[in-house]
Amino acid sequence: TLQPFADKYSAAWQSIVRLIAILTDYEKLVTIQHRFPAKFQLKSRERLYAEYKAAGESNLPGFVIDSISDELAETIYMDDVDGLIKYRVKKDHAPFQGKTKEEIMMLLTQPETLKETKVLYIYFDQIFTELEMEDGTDFYLRPYDDRKEMIEEKVLEFMDKLDEQAQEALLLIQGQEGAGAADDNPEDDPKNGADPAKDNNPQ
Repeated sequence: TLQPFADKYSAAWQSIVRLIAILTDYEKLVTIQHRFPAKFQLKSRERLYAEYKAAGESNLPGFVIDSISDELAETIYMDDVDGLIKYRVKKDHAPFQGKTKEEIMMLLTQPETLKETKVLYIYFDQIFTELEMEDGTDFYLRPYDDRKEMIEEKVLEFMDKLDEQAQEALLLIQGQEGAGAADDNPEDDPKNGADPAKDNNPQ
């Protein structure tokens, strides 16, 4: 059986993450867990990719696809502890969890869906990139509530930027419409009664 090997792997993974937490002064702020399922199986990356693709094409529920995605991530980041931590943190904060792509597209068009949720989904990777640039990799070791608060603040920043862009675009459109209306003013057209020669004839 492979279970003893799995237990040793989990113990080693937790030791590494615990050391990182100690070095970054987050030891008392994080809960470290890692375990393999009871039915321990080793699936190749190719097989998991095939299962993921088949699940999507078969319109299986989103939570089923998510479970396959988790297995795939375990394989991809088997030798990359930091990468696996980032994956799990991002999944914790990803909106529309358990939803299929079709369901997400529908939710994005619904007025009942919060604007904050829509912004987080559309700019998800960019938001996390900025948070990592500002806070470093420490961000991924912070407690869930702290990360949530920082993400919400970043979402509000993006919403403010979007509102500014929308206002600038509206002013630009209004300016163009105003210029077009001036060009279309019949009083300024010589063909509509104005006599340039007469207007320029000195008294």
